Amino acid sequence: MPTNAEWLVFLGTATLFAIMPGPGVFYVLARSLKGGRSEGIRSVVGNGIGACVHVVAAAFGLSAVL
Repeated sequence: MPTNAEWLVFLGTATLFAIMPGPGVFYVLARSLKGGRSEGIRSVVGNGIGACVHVVAAAFGLSAVL
């Protein structure tokens, strides 16, 4: 069983990773700054569709094969 100190380190690290922006956020930001709001919305939709495809592939076990 983890100690209280270990839980605090884990929760702190998990919180840091949860609030840190990833490459998808930076991609959408860059596209939005260059192309405007409509370009940013298209980038968000594209990221969402790509994430859904990835999740479905993982659910079927295809991510390990590919």
